[in-house]
Amino acid sequence: MRLLFKTNRLVWLALCLLSLQGSAQQFNKTYFAKSLAVDKSTYAVESASLEIGDSATKKGLRLPRVARPDSVKNAVSGLMVYSLYDQAIYYRIPSGWMKLCACGTISDFSITTHPVSASKTLGQNITFTVATTGGTTPITYQWYKDDLAITGATSISYTLIGLDADDGGTYKVRVTSSNEPAIVLNSNDAILTVVTIPFIYTLHPADQTVDQYAPYSLTATVANGTGDYTWRWYIVGSSTPISTTVTSVPTKTQYVGGSNSDIQWFVTCTTTANGIITSDTANITVTPLPVVTYGYASVDPYISNSSPPSIGSSAVTTIAHNADISISFPAAAVDKFIVFKVPATEPVKVTWFSTSLNNGSIPDAAFRAPFTIAGFTYYVTRDAAGLAFDYTVPIQLKQ
Repeated sequence: MRLLFKTNRLVWLALCLLSLQGSAQQFNKTYFAKSLAVDKSTYAVESASLEIGDSATKKGLRLPRVARPDSVKNAVSGLMVYSLYDQAIYYRIPSGWMKLCACGTISDFSITTHPVSASKTLGQNITFTVATTGGTTPITYQWYKDDLAITGATSISYTLIGLDADDGGTYKVRVTSSNEPAIVLNSNDAILTVVTIPFIYTLHPADQTVDQYAPYSLTATVANGTGDYTWRWYIVGSSTPISTTVTSVPTKTQYVGGSNSDIQWFVTCTTTANGIITSDTANITVTPLPVVTYGYASVDPYISNSSPPSIGSSAVTTIAHNADISISFPAAAVDKFIVFKVPATEPVKVTWFSTSLNNGSIPDAAFRAPFTIAGFTYYVTRDAAGLAFDYTVPIQLKQ
């Protein structure tokens, strides 16, 4: 009877050892350890499977960390510890310590920067990024869209260029630390919304023809934008904006003080949600101002009008189209001739009056019939009286 009891007891011990070995194999495949931020004297073992000596419903077990298992005094069977010496988990059996699994170097491993949700319009670009701390290198990455792995998306960031409607969805990344066994973390979801209503110009800056140096304005309007609008006006050929302004409304007018020669403009409009769009080019054609030369001539230009008359002590001015300008002459000597030289292509009207005669008008007939030589038209009158008058001559170029 006693022999039978001893025999049964040996069989029971053998079965227990076999059970522990089987459990150790299962443990080695499924368990990992990580340091606890709240209690650095212990480690947590996390698993969805049954733990040795624990119930099937428990998901984690806090383990004491020790220098090495054999330094633990009065260890009882069933005790489980984490060994700092070789980064492994040990289980106490009657005959000593059984090594269950090697966990590698334990360190806090977490995601510090998650990919961020965004709203973009068709054709824009977007980059999702992730950042981690801790873990064991190399750290590997796999990006997912709608829970499906994206082929080739195995970097710390994932970029989409030229978005289309199909790119909308839920993105995340799975990050793996090279601990033994590996530690796997999933990022937060980042929802990408692709706005199919395009961000467009409804009014481009228009082509114009303007007088040289005359002020003008350019206006642009956009539609389907969200948020504030940043406008940058450029001259074609320059990468530096002439002006940068921010508005809360989708329209902007740029005022230009004047241009010396033909010029081209364009504008960009940017919003945080919609990105940047560029307008068509506005061609500004500048009409040069006519140059009027005026002065005195000692010899009557009509004596010989086959060659351009000589204008002594001449002065030059420019006259805007459809605008009036007044030129004042000091008192002239007797028998001096006042001469105006105007480009022949410019239709002009010249009148004059004497300021010393209470602005009394001298009729247009005071000017002799104009004559044209070598592309210029000459208007001549004679200060026959030789009075010490100042003369003011209004000139208007007619379109």
